[in-house]
Amino acid sequence: MKLFHLYPIADGTARDGKSPGVLVRAESPEQARRQARDQVADPDRDVWADDTASLCVELVPGGPAGILMTGYEAAANAGIG
Repeated sequence: MKLFHLYPIADGTARDGKSPGVLVRAESPEQARRQARDQVADPDRDVWADDTASLCVELVPGGPAGILMTGYEAAANAGIG
């Protein structure tokens, strides 16, 4: 399984990029988007399946030390917290 971070693209709407997004374990970006759309309790959840409204980035091991995401709920749902 791979780890993906989905987050809304800032566009000046209610989904203005301030959401920390969603962390998803999945086999592919497409599966990650489907899981986010189908499982996130969010009235605007279709944003996660729309590649013009959100980005889906695979998180890979390595890189510099630093905070990757804040927000207890996101960490708990990813099995981190």
